[in-house]
Amino acid sequence: MTGNKNASLELKIAKRMLDKLPDLMQDPDFAVAWQETEAELSIAGKMLHARRAAGLSQVELAKRANTNQSFIARLESDLYKANPKIGTLSRIAKAMQTKLRIEFVPEEDSGAAT
Repeated sequence: MTGNKNASLELKIAKRMLDKLPDLMQDPDFAVAWQETEAELSIAGKMLHARRAAGLSQVELAKRANTNQSFIARLESDLYKANPKIGTLSRIAKAMQTKLRIEFVPEEDSGAAT
């Protein structure tokens, strides 16, 4: 039951932050910092979502991926500092019975003249 309460609280906090994002993006320094970390946040968030969708705890995923729980926690909370190799992410994806997919997509038009 505690896991569900924590997940619910995490979702509420995330929603509050996302609600404030448009206002925060008006600050050019914040916007640049957000864009620089967006990929890391996206990967960490997707990994967390995939783990939960697979019904795995961090401990269970770590055992399947032949690593330790603290490394999984670092990946989910601060992917940038954890700095995993693509092979590591691929091994974790396989442990969740998913595939790792990396994409290059066009940047959104910022409206700035070039």
